Amino acid sequence: MKFSRGFTLIEILLTLAILGIAVTIVMISFSNLNSSKALEKGTETVLSVFSEARALTLSGAASAQYGVHLEGAQVVLFRGSSYVAGALTNVATPLNLLIAIRNIAITGGGANVIFDRLTGSTPYNGTFEVYLKNESTTYRTIQVSATGLAEEI
Repeated sequence: MKFSRGFTLIEILLTLAILGIAVTIVMISFSNLNSSKALEKGTETVLSVFSEARALTLSGAASAQYGVHLEGAQVVLFRGSSYVAGALTNVATPLNLLIAIRNIAITGGGANVIFDRLTGSTPYNGTFEVYLKNESTTYRTIQVSATGLAEEI
């Protein structure tokens, strides 16, 4: 009786194919999780900038009002009654490379939300979306109310 030692070529190829499929499934799952987390964190970041601008306005910091300027790849906290690109007091917060801002529908047609010094309210209320660039159907809508509060809806 003769016993064979080792693996045949077919057994090795079959094992490699199964391993390749398993690795592919894990990589796709990881990619989807990463995108989902980027969208979640990006939405939180945008809401945080709105909250900070409103709080600075209400606290009377630098005796000025503050606002938020929305761009595709970043949000900018600015000081004053209007946004001036490149101003030294601007604080730009870049978004994750996987996400962006779109569909900005702010009263007055602009991309700026400016808060009132006494009440924290704003006449520039409306909505916009934070979305995944590689999956445009996956997004979060943020609403800025007339009271100045920003929230995900």
